[in-house]
Amino acid sequence: MIPPVLEIGAEVTGYAVGDEVFGAVEVARLGGASAQYAVLDVWTHKPHGMTWAEAGAAGTGIETATRALDLLDVRENTTLLVDGAAGGVGSIVVQLAVARGVRVLGTARPDSHEFLRELGVEPVDYGRGLPARVRAVTAAPVDRALDVAGAGSLGELIELAGTPDSVVTLADFGASAYGVRLSVGRLGGEPDGVHGLTSATALADQGRFHVPFREIYPAHQAAQAHETAAQPPRRGKIVLDMTRTS
Repeated sequence: MIPPVLEIGAEVTGYAVGDEVFGAVEVARLGGASAQYAVLDVWTHKPHGMTWAEAGAAGTGIETATRALDLLDVRENTTLLVDGAAGGVGSIVVQLAVARGVRVLGTARPDSHEFLRELGVEPVDYGRGLPARVRAVTAAPVDRALDVAGAGSLGELIELAGTPDSVVTLADFGASAYGVRLSVGRLGGEPDGVHGLTSATALADQGRFHVPFREIYPAHQAAQAHETAAQPPRRGKIVLDMTRTS
């Protein structure tokens, strides 16, 4: 069983011991955590329809996705291209964007195209030559582009979106050479996307958001989980279940 809230900080309001919550530890300081018990830095009530496997994998992905969409000022009736749309963060980004009323194009390997369609995304093959493939899908302009993959696509994303200001990357540390913003959250002094937790919870309760995952591993197979995450197809999250022993 996943433990509910066991203790409340002195200045915390709106929550009680026994509540079911999800969120994240202080990522900027700790980098993350794999733990059955943790002190949360950000949190909200867990949606009733969200499994604990989803909830455990949701916090940082939702914050990152919301932060990136806000940086790009992604809003209703815009077209967003997500490079690396099927992975753990990408699959969250695209759902939150669709919920904003955005047309979403997403790159992935061909064997992940149906997965993206199920999330409301128009799939495009991943890799070099992206502008021609996107233009074969739509004659409408791409308003914004988000690089989740870090696979060297920034030049092509700028070509599609028009200017470096219309592109954000979460994974390409050579972004400054292109004039593109690399989003690293609080580590870079940026506004965070913590408010997205509440929005995602409401969407989940409406059946409009879930956290896809490829596989769930028990804690003692953490090394294998990391090996799996590094291999294609990168489709959704890899989850560690700290309560499982086999």
